[in-house]
Amino acid sequence: FTEDTPPRPPSQGGTFVTHVYREINLDNRIIPIDNIQYRFKHELGKGAYGSVHSAVALPSGRKVAVKVVSLAADPSVLSALAESYLNEVAMSKREQRR
Repeated sequence: FTEDTPPRPPSQGGTFVTHVYREINLDNRIIPIDNIQYRFKHELGKGAYGSVHSAVALPSGRKVAVKVVSLAADPSVLSALAESYLNEVAMSKREQRR
């Protein structure tokens, strides 16, 4: 279904949907994160709960990788997803100090 045609109940041959989301192309978009503007370049990889994009901090030109977590993830795994993300951040910080 689309925004113009709402979902039909099972009695009418449809299914119930708990959430709908639309993927947004981030290529070449400028998005602020923690008061820093980032120009997103391209997707580096994609997993079950989101994607990783290359980006450039403006105006410094520093190249970074940005993880974008999907808000459409199954609610039953959101806690594990948050814990996994925090572990990734901690590992990344340790690597930066080396």
